[in-house]
Amino acid sequence: MHNLTKEGIRTKVDYVQGIAHNKILIIDQSKLISGSYNFSAAANTKNSENMLFINDANLAMIYKNQWLQRFNKP
Repeated sequence: MHNLTKEGIRTKVDYVQGIAHNKILIIDQSKLISGSYNFSAAANTKNSENMLFINDANLAMIYKNQWLQRFNKP
């Protein structure tokens, strides 16, 4: 997260407990990466993670709108 912020990318950690354990990346408004993968060394070498790569602009927009609703909450 620090590297993203350092590069000027807005980030937000959702500290609400008991909600989804999903990570979402939206790329160029048309590609979507979604899953449980934690982008950590353990996720890469030890954990049983899942990750979907989806090339669908409509679905990416649905995910983006849902994410923006959470991101913009105080």
